[in-house]
Amino acid sequence: MTMRTRLYAAVAGVMLAAGWAGGADAQITLRVADVQANTAYETGLRSFADKVAAYTEGRVVVQVTMGTALGSEAEIVRQVRQGTLDMVQVGLSGYDKFQLFYIPFLFDNDRLMDFTRSDIAEGWKQAVLDDWGVHLLEYVYFGPRQITANKPVLTPEDLRGVKIRVPQFPTMVEAFQNLGANAVALPVGELYVSLQTGAIDAQENPLNFIVGASIFEVQSDLTLTNHVQAPRFMFINAASLGRLTAADQDAVRRAAREAAEQEMAELRASEAEYLRLLQEKGMKVHETDSARFAALVRDVGRAEAEQLWGPGVLDRIRADYGPKD
Repeated sequence: MTMRTRLYAAVAGVMLAAGWAGGADAQITLRVADVQANTAYETGLRSFADKVAAYTEGRVVVQVTMGTALGSEAEIVRQVRQGTLDMVQVGLSGYDKFQLFYIPFLFDNDRLMDFTRSDIAEGWKQAVLDDWGVHLLEYVYFGPRQITANKPVLTPEDLRGVKIRVPQFPTMVEAFQNLGANAVALPVGELYVSLQTGAIDAQENPLNFIVGASIFEVQSDLTLTNHVQAPRFMFINAASLGRLTAADQDAVRRAAREAAEQEMAELRASEAEYLRLLQEKGMKVHETDSARFAALVRDVGRAEAEQLWGPGVLDRIRADYGPKD
């Protein structure tokens, strides 16, 4: 036996002793990231990791990275598409069909998650796999979006001339422009300082974000408009999932479903507490008739929906899941 042969044999022996020889018993690590640290989303992902380890009897290990250490949401989604990161849980996916969730007043209160179990939403899972090579494991709950400002926003007239930060989606910019506001598509990382310095006057986000980002420190009023309900998304690279046995793939899907259900339950249970906390911090909370806002943005996103979702899909969603007159 040559020296090189003995070396290869020794290395192979070490690999076999460690249970790693490329066989069925090899342990596989999946890396998952989410920018929303210290939230129900972190709790959910860590529960997901625990469940995957339990359901696969340790064959699959999930490594969770929270915060922006691996980049912004757009950057970590790009990494999953490229296969340099296995999984993400994100709000801003960048997938064109999903950007239209931000059409205002598309869903009635609490109907979004019902819609995500519809045949339309299930079809979009196949579309993102075909287009991106990425599986959408779960649509994840994200609360309805509300407006904060330094005054009540009870009517569309109250938004006239107000410089409001919105996500970087054309439908959101167009909607708030139709309401008379000066809509600014600003990265979320710049939001707090822009409100603090007066560079912008207002913003809109779900309650959990308003609390987590301490928006109550720089805004005095919260108006409950429920103007957009859009989910977050749990994606996994198709090749990463394909490394697992069929049974372990099923285990990952089961753990993802249970983690998403846990996140939704925690967030929904917390919403009343968020309102109480914001009031305790000095914010004034207002309710309004959202129908007055909805009437002015009825056609926002229609052309895009006809193109990306197909003819009649927007009207079908509104009929089955939208606000009732």
